Amino acid sequence: MDNIIVAKNISYTYMKGSPLEKKALDDITLEMKQGEFAAIIGHTGSGKSTFVQHLNGLLKQDEGQLTVAGLETAGKDLKELRKKVGIVFQYPEHQLFEETVYKDIEFGLLRQNIPEEERKTRIRETASIMELSDAILQKSPYEISGGQKRRAAIAGILVLEPEILVLDEPAAGLDPAGTRELFDIVTSLYLEKKITVILVSHSMELVGDYASRIIVINQGRIKYDGT
Repeated sequence: MDNIIVAKNISYTYMKGSPLEKKALDDITLEMKQGEFAAIIGHTGSGKSTFVQHLNGLLKQDEGQLTVAGLETAGKDLKELRKKVGIVFQYPEHQLFEETVYKDIEFGLLRQNIPEEERKTRIRETASIMELSDAILQKSPYEISGGQKRRAAIAGILVLEPEILVLDEPAAGLDPAGTRELFDIVTSLYLEKKITVILVSHSMELVGDYASRIIVINQGRIKYDGT
């Protein structure tokens, strides 16, 4: 299997040159194979979210080189990069805004000018994977449960068929049952679609049950990387 992510000596500092300067990433080097299910864990402020925001060019490293799905993240082809890397941030339901769940999932496809029949097929398939029924698709995002909102938000990224799906604290604010339900669905998705999944979390016990590789980041450095 080819490496889908290659990071070499990545460093990043917030507010460089100011009194509030903070080194968030310090010489991060790692490789990730296509089709891996990996977890990046660490305390709040450890640098894990900062790292994943480099994967689709939201942040650009100060030092080092990062290649994702064959593209340089500090290069000019950000539009292509963002098609390949889907990031679902904490509380993604805050990004739901359309009048129905269906329209919310469709939004990104419309922006990519995908024809209507293909849009319908992709939405149906994605809704099925994320266990969103036709009845839920026709509801307003404000009428459904927290867990359903979370799944709808993930569906809106997944429908764009990224090669890498990054879930940043996907269980934040969910109760234990909703969390397990979500993680079980993500695992089924991973097995079915064979995409690369990266879970970002601070909960070791949660990711230990699901991910096959755990990367621990502390104070901007990788402290552990293994099973």
